Amino acid sequence: MLGNSLETAGRHFITALTSALFIFGLSSQPALAHKGHAGPPVQFMELKEALKGMLPVNAKVLKRKEELNKDAAGWAKQKYGVEPPTGILTYFVARNEAGQTLGAAYITNTHYRHGDIAVVVGIDAEGRITQAALLNANEKYVGDFAATVGTGFMARFAGLKAEELATQSDDGNEAAKAVIEQVRTAVAVLAALTQTGH
Repeated sequence: MLGNSLETAGRHFITALTSALFIFGLSSQPALAHKGHAGPPVQFMELKEALKGMLPVNAKVLKRKEELNKDAAGWAKQKYGVEPPTGILTYFVARNEAGQTLGAAYITNTHYRHGDIAVVVGIDAEGRITQAALLNANEKYVGDFAATVGTGFMARFAGLKAEELATQSDDGNEAAKAVIEQVRTAVAVLAALTQTGH
């Protein structure tokens, strides 16, 4: 009789333990982070201010929306080694009075830890980066960016050609890596969008 009681108690214990593990999420599935843990977004710079700092002063700036065609997306992936975003892309083109493209800018948004960042990159007619700026990051991670790549305009990217982005080191820092990847993506998208003379 005592053996049956111990056996029954053992089964109840295993059932309770299994239930607790299931209820408290200690399964083989990874835990998902909650976006709210990053705090509210902190705005370092307004988009309008960033565009003024990266596109020619006397140019007419047009907001464009279009989808990258398959050929342009494939070209960007092959040339720059990044997968361009899909869907309708919004970007800005700076033109002179004759209609010649003088530069362009594109905003990327990406997830960073439990929050998001927005990076805007401008290029000139030769594809050289005129300026790159971190527009915002969540409150909890402001220090990550301020200590590595900076907030607002990031001078380290100004004047670089797309090919030179490979020389930008993230020094093993997650924040720097996230920004460098976004700058590279923006340059690839802009090159693909403007390669056909849009």
